[in-house]
Amino acid sequence: MGIGKLGTTLAQRAAVWLRASGKSHMLHTKPPVKINIDELRYAPELSKDVAKFSTGEIKLDDELFSFLPWRKGSNLLPPTKTPPPYTPEARRATETFIEKGWIEESLPDGFRTAYGPYRAFDKNGAIKDSYRFLGRGHEFLFFTEDSKGIKRMVKQLEKIFSDNPNLTGEQKAKILYKYVRSCYDNNRIHFVDKFSNDFIPIEYTAACGAGICRHRSFLAKVLGDKLGLHVAMVRGVYTVNPKLDIVESHIWNEVKIKDKWYLMDITQGRFKDLEKFPEFSTLYRHKGS
Repeated sequence: MGIGKLGTTLAQRAAVWLRASGKSHMLHTKPPVKINIDELRYAPELSKDVAKFSTGEIKLDDELFSFLPWRKGSNLLPPTKTPPPYTPEARRATETFIEKGWIEESLPDGFRTAYGPYRAFDKNGAIKDSYRFLGRGHEFLFFTEDSKGIKRMVKQLEKIFSDNPNLTGEQKAKILYKYVRSCYDNNRIHFVDKFSNDFIPIEYTAACGAGICRHRSFLAKVLGDKLGLHVAMVRGVYTVNPKLDIVESHIWNEVKIKDKWYLMDITQGRFKDLEKFPEFSTLYRHKGS
């Protein structure tokens, strides 16, 4: 059902105000999709690699992703966990991403990120009370080196790379792109509204198949670091409608391969060489630009 004449007018007015104030906000115009939570599963064990490659060029077969935990599994989504200690390294990296909206360095154990560009953590890495009760779906994600799920995902990707030693850097990045994209089901994105207002390991979102830009880009960054790829995680705005200059808050990835930057927007389904497709550079503006 459309938003109607009044809703359209309000949306246009909001867009004008946002442009004038230099702010951005995601305008929700569709009703949420009802999700059967009982169907969302978490599988602690990942199946063996069943990747198939075509002759002549590297082409991933859909069977590669048949192991994904939201497609088969018997356990419900686990409860939240306590993140690792907020070491000086974790705090510095977390603050860097909050301040700059861009991080290239490998994420340290205990890195945290919040729902938005907030200073939601105190000096000890705990969630500030003023942010804990923002509303459902304002979860706080973290990464831990001890994650069995992350280790299994990395092992899966490393096997693909080792079985195909002639892969170029661009091909490896594309495999990572498709891999993470296949971890999430677009029909379940509204399940994020049911996430706890607490710490959630990033691999849990892939395990249940529910996640939007912040989950997908974070997972891609973590896996890319482990695979030795130069992946940046970027926060900023994405221009939805260039003619009206309507923008949305967004998080995506960029990959550096032989001094060239590639756009890797897993949520929007884009993997682009920014030298060959410079027009995409104008659609994405990170926080520090």
